[in-house]
Amino acid sequence: MDMPPAIIGQWCMAIEHVVSGSDTFPYKRCEPEKRTDIIVQAWGYAAHNVSCTAQSVKQQSTGVWTVMFKCKSFDPVEWDDESEIRKTGYGFTMHWKHSNIRKSEPQRYRLLGPQ
Repeated sequence: MDMPPAIIGQWCMAIEHVVSGSDTFPYKRCEPEKRTDIIVQAWGYAAHNVSCTAQSVKQQSTGVWTVMFKCKSFDPVEWDDESEIRKTGYGFTMHWKHSNIRKSEPQRYRLLGPQ
């Protein structure tokens, strides 16, 4: 299952669009020489010791998709994830809904990497 072509590439967290306490995370194209936070490819994405493979991709409306992922970290933590991906003027947002978590705290791996 292929990811939406509009979001394939290297992305950085759009800190200026983060809403405190939200499970929706904004991404924008990275500036030159800036660290990449997430790399989206046709098969899924990789971010900070995490790899998520798209199991299904459904377009809900123009610029909005629901994607089912099978995710794992490298220490190993595994979980299923249903995400809403929404194209925005600055890039895209991804809203995560974790399920079947087989070890705690997948969220921290996405944003911070292992502590």
